[in-house]
Amino acid sequence: MAPPKFSDLNKQVSDIFNKGYFFNVFKLDVKTRTANGVNFNVIGEHNTETSKTAGSLETKYVVPEYGLTFLEKWNTDNLLKCEITADNRLAEGFKIVFDASLTPNTGNSYERIHFGMKTRPLSLDITSQRKKTAELRTAYTHDRAHVETNVVFDTAGPILNGAIVLGHQGWLAGYQYVFNTARSLLTKNNFAVGFKAKDFTLYAN
Repeated sequence: MAPPKFSDLNKQVSDIFNKGYFFNVFKLDVKTRTANGVNFNVIGEHNTETSKTAGSLETKYVVPEYGLTFLEKWNTDNLLKCEITADNRLAEGFKIVFDASLTPNTGNSYERIHFGMKTRPLSLDITSQRKKTAELRTAYTHDRAHVETNVVFDTAGPILNGAIVLGHQGWLAGYQYVFNTARSLLTKNNFAVGFKAKDFTLYAN
């Protein structure tokens, strides 16, 4: 089994604090499914210290015979999001995602289109956004390694994001970097180690 990607190295540890254990926060998460296959997810959160309340409503509908998934989300900040995904339509492992968001009271909007191709052990993703930026993502998975390379193209010049995680007999070691090519500067540099056993997980960075 391949090691996790770098951003998931501490997932089991962070879930202890982010899922089910809250301080000064009341959280509600309700999921249900209708008879015709529409999934609803209602999330509410109230912070007793700041007296701030937030919530969101998400609907998801899958059309398996056409490989389509429709996702809509509306939150208490009055932000509307819509995402349409087409899987395996043009070729096996090929995915197209279009997502957009709109803030009705300001008129601000955002659109993005994403193309992805996944054939083990290599995956390739290309994302184009309206704000004159594009992103190229590649990932390589192996029984003992998970390698990611992302390149963000914008008017200031490409930015390289990379990460590698190596695994051996429960031990995990990861490295992550961000390099700004326009400034020739390494802006991010992270190391992490971990150990995963049947009954416990250790993580440090």
